[in-house]
Amino acid sequence: MNVRALNRALLARQHLLERTSQPVATMLGNLVGMQAQAPLAPYVGLWTRISGFRPEELAALITGRAAVRGSLMRGTVHLVLAEDARILRPLIQPVVASGYTGHFGRRIGDADLGAVAAAGRAWLEERPRTRRQLRELLTERWPDHDAEALSYAVGYFVPTAQLPPRGVWGSTGPAVLTTLDGWTPPAPARFLPEYDNVLLSHADRTRVLPPGRRVPLPPGNGASRGTLLVDGFYRADWRLHGTSLEITPLDRLTAGERAEIEEEAARLLEFLGAGERSVRITGD
Repeated sequence: MNVRALNRALLARQHLLERTSQPVATMLGNLVGMQAQAPLAPYVGLWTRISGFRPEELAALITGRAAVRGSLMRGTVHLVLAEDARILRPLIQPVVASGYTGHFGRRIGDADLGAVAAAGRAWLEERPRTRRQLRELLTERWPDHDAEALSYAVGYFVPTAQLPPRGVWGSTGPAVLTTLDGWTPPAPARFLPEYDNVLLSHADRTRVLPPGRRVPLPPGNGASRGTLLVDGFYRADWRLHGTSLEITPLDRLTAGERAEIEEEAARLLEFLGAGERSVRITGD
């Protein structure tokens, strides 16, 4: 391909030859991420690609937690779909970490980056904070280290999100941070059958198995229990037993998690044509 052909292929792929009528969320997914260091930049980027684009559509995605502003590619703020943010951040983390080393490696000195990140995560889980507030807390604990290097360590090593009104059309506000997990919606409860490949297909199963937990399946074809994912992770076993769908949690479930599980269990029983069978969560 010559330069002109490459240029036209790029423009077509980026929807810059002809505006499209696709929804804002679809466009965000197609682009994977939009640079958002300038808070309102994505609005212009979407206007130039979507015919009839209305800023309120993107603002609604941000305030509704369907789209999120966070530190992603190159360690800079990008706007992405919330569901993509959960996938992208672990994927690019090695590159983000190396970027921190290049920029702040000497300035951070002998500080334990794991401890700095853990402290930052704990403070953000406690409540959302500005980078300045984080810096003050960090320098209190590590007074002999570079304040800026400490505060940026949190953004580079802890997946974070910037809260509205930052990035919302017609609004202004400081860059207030929280953890990405705390801002993005939890994954829905999902019942998996015996031997589902979600649990078996990866050498590294920590993406669905909490630390120290094993896939609870006997060898051969003797499995009699399915598994239940809660917020994306293996949290319970289930089986049909007589007239009851029995669910055995592996740790404590919140009231909200139990309610969601019961609703999904009712849908499973309806699909299976289970008639009058009931749902029982052991420990109730």
